Amino acid sequence: MPIQDLKKELSGKALQETRGLSLSEALTKINGVTMLQTGSTISKPIIHGLHSNRILTINNGVRQEGQQWGNEHAPEIDPFIADKLTVIKGVDELKYGSDAIGGVVLVDPKPLRNKPGYAAEINTAYFTNNRQYVLSGVFEQQLKKISAFTYRVQGTFKKAANAATPGYRLNNTASEEKNFSITAGFKKENSVQNYFIAGSLHG
Repeated sequence: MPIQDLKKELSGKALQETRGLSLSEALTKINGVTMLQTGSTISKPIIHGLHSNRILTINNGVRQEGQQWGNEHAPEIDPFIADKLTVIKGVDELKYGSDAIGGVVLVDPKPLRNKPGYAAEINTAYFTNNRQYVLSGVFEQQLKKISAFTYRVQGTFKKAANAATPGYRLNNTASEEKNFSITAGFKKENSVQNYFIAGSLHG
């Protein structure tokens, strides 16, 4: 019996419905993906019962290594940057290397603008239990005078109080998170050069 290739995606309206959740929480909307959670803000995807360094995460073409440090380290990826989340299982994962034994998670932002002009988008979310609010914005532009140059700036701010139970609040579960990314592209005659910078601060 041939080995089955499995490639499942989360995009469009289904992805929009996960806005405000962590990357791991969003991935659980894909069949076959569960989550390992070791704290109110620390979670990792589980595929085929494997996690951490058994799952390869690629963010905009860049390998993400942070979640390999231990159970207390989750992928430092802002889900708002994604236009599509893809989980690859089966023989297709082998082309990404032997460290993708559990599977591969691809975080793909939408392509940079390919015509002069600009666009902006703002997303907000609020969670009543821990009074968490999220604000995320993105601005992208292709210059009219330098049409070969295009860029995108994106940032997210998330802050939450202590999580609540029916009788009391759980101490030391509050959090604050700041994420930012900058992507730029320059089109040459026969090629396109893209540059990607991202950062994350947690508290």
